[in-house]
Amino acid sequence: MGTVVVIADNTANLHAYEYNLKQISNVHVLTFVSPATAVKQAGELDSDVLVVDFRMPDPRGLDFVDQFRRRARGDVPVVMVTDPDENELRMHALRIGIDDVVKKPIDALALADRVQRMLKLRERSRKLADKAASLEEEVARSTRNIRQRELETIHRLTRAAQHRAKESRNHVVRMGHYAHLLAKAIGTDVNTQELIFRAAPMYDIGKVAVSDRILLKRGPLSPAEREIIKTHTVAGNDILRDSESSLIQLAGQIALSHHEKYDGTGYPDGLSREAIPLAARICAIGDVFDALLAARPYKQPWSLPDTIQTLRRGRGSHFDPHLLDAFLDIMPKIQEIRTEFPDNEQAA
Repeated sequence: MGTVVVIADNTANLHAYEYNLKQISNVHVLTFVSPATAVKQAGELDSDVLVVDFRMPDPRGLDFVDQFRRRARGDVPVVMVTDPDENELRMHALRIGIDDVVKKPIDALALADRVQRMLKLRERSRKLADKAASLEEEVARSTRNIRQRELETIHRLTRAAQHRAKESRNHVVRMGHYAHLLAKAIGTDVNTQELIFRAAPMYDIGKVAVSDRILLKRGPLSPAEREIIKTHTVAGNDILRDSESSLIQLAGQIALSHHEKYDGTGYPDGLSREAIPLAARICAIGDVFDALLAARPYKQPWSLPDTIQTLRRGRGSHFDPHLLDAFLDIMPKIQEIRTEFPDNEQAA
């Protein structure tokens, strides 16, 4: 059932409009003699069409329509009733968005016909809006499903790399949280923080291309072995590149560049300063921090004071000084992450 709201300060006119419009089937007619009252209640009315007499006390005509529409639910179509000699007003009303204008004396059949046509258009518009909302929800649902499958794929790729390196599953979990905390601390937007959080755990995915003989070797690596293990950066980028996913693209940047150094002495490309992607500069700090504190086949874990001292020595050479300062400033939160995700489970 459609709802028609009628406003006229002349009671006789108001009753006439109401009577004429009630001849339309499935129509509920609400009448107001006070424009101010109608404006106050506009947000509570489920209005489908508004019929308004231009000659009313404040708020008058066009001002009233503007105020009513701003408070009403949706863009309500309007039929304005004017005096027969107000041709200029009618043209102006149509130009500013009044849907239809009728002249007095009112032709009852004509008014009912125009309102009925508007009700039909309003119904079609609502059906289209409902269909659009349904399609939007379907697209959102499909997008969520795709996103979930993407994250699952990332999780499994990350686990594969951990399995090869025999590292704690929580190592890459911590890497994600470190990167997220640091990205937030330097004021990046929420979307960037989320992308880095999801992408950072894939930073070492390229280690799947390095042989166990080198990857799990106990003791120092030979110069030739060091060159081989450096290739995991390029291998990681090869695995992740050319994706249409912004998340995978970012992970590829991190995988390729997390061993670059701020002074340009890193690998594989010898990038320096801002030429190194921000996400890679962020992850470089978390990687060294967590690696020094962790036990590995080739070393014992370092103490926290020794680790922090090493990070400070790398300020401006290995690490972006601004990022390192921010990382050290949030060390209490970093420590909370280490406590929440300890090295108590090895990759299997």
